[in-house]
This record gives sequence, structure tokens and C-alpha cells, in this order.
Amino acid sequence: MEFTNKRAILLDEVIYKFYKQYAKHFQKNIKNFEFSIIATGGFGRKELAPHSDIDILFLYSLKSKKDLEDFVKFVLHTLWNLGLKVGYATRTPKECILYSKKKLDVCTSILESRFITGDKTIYESLTKQYKSDIIERYRKKFIKSIFSERKKRLVEAGDTRYLLEPNVKNGKGGIRDLQTLDWIGKFVYKITKLQDLISFFIS
Repeated sequence: MEFTNKRAILLDEVIYKFYKQYAKHFQKNIKNFEFSIIATGGFGRKELAPHSDIDILFLYSLKSKKDLEDFVKFVLHTLWNLGLKVGYATRTPKECILYSKKKLDVCTSILESRFITGDKTIYESLTKQYKSDIIERYRKKFIKSIFSERKKRLVEAGDTRYLLEPNVKNGKGGIRDLQTLDWIGKFVYKITKLQDLISFFIS
């Protein structure tokens, strides 16, 4: 866990530096520099395992698509040149909320997202709206959706703990089940980490 945490922090620093380089050269040509880079998935949790994808959300409120495209291309090309695999989405805060209501993977990605660099005001606006429009209103739907997804996943991975070749990530009792507990804790009980969920029930 310490190793994956350090890898995430190192990548944070890399992204921060070339973002600043981009901003220095291009901000004078952009009236409102309104976009930011957000870590999601394992990167958002600071659990960046070797060979895993770097999940990034490009959050923006720019009206100029050209400025946005130039920014995203710069970031992606830099990461690709470093030999990294990148999973990314480009959305406005409004789109994030809309998709969170419809897609569980988007909902959980925002739940465990983390600001890296850029315009922090946009991210703060997203998290505030997410808490009021998603967490406060969709608890029952979230629980139902997450267990429905788990049922489908176990059908594919094997619905038993006793497999000769278990799927460590998606199998029963595997990493994804632990992450599911973490998501439930954050969404329903408002804890910040899995250990807090244990303390919550013990107390």
C-alpha cells in the first residue's frame, strides 16, 4: 500500500509540473483558464499499482472547444510519451452529475476523485453539487446498483472463494469487494477510508 501511494504521489508531481509548463506558455492566450486535472479510480485513491491505467478526469467549464482540445492533447501526449496507459474522460461538472445519476462507474469515480492541479474552484463546485444532488438523494439506488453490479461480476469471475485459480481483483472476497465496501462507507456513512468503517460499527 505504501508503494502504490508513493507512485500516485510521484505521478501527481509529474502532472503538476507539466501542467504549470503548459499554463505558463498558453494562459496568456486563454481568457479564462478554467480547467483542471482530477485523479479517479485507483489513482484517485492513491492506490496506483504497477502497470495499472492512470485514470484522469479533465474537468472544465471552458466555452472554447479548441482551448480544451489543446490542453487535453498536451497532457495525454506527455503521459503517453512516458509510456503510461491512460484512461480519461473530459466533462463539465454538470455532465459529471448527470452521468453519475445514470452510470455506477461514473458515480464511484467522482466519489473517490482527487484534485491534482488546475482551477480548484471547478472541482470544489463539482464535489459540493455531488454531495447535495447525488449522495443526499441516491443512497438507496446506489446500494441497489452496487450489489446488482457485484452479482453480475461474480457470475463471470466465479461465485465462490474456493477456486484453484481465483480472480484476485474481481473474485468473491477479492479487491473489488473491498472497494465496494469502501464505496458504501463513503457514500452512505460518509467515512474517508475503509478502516473508519470498521471503527464506525465497533463503536
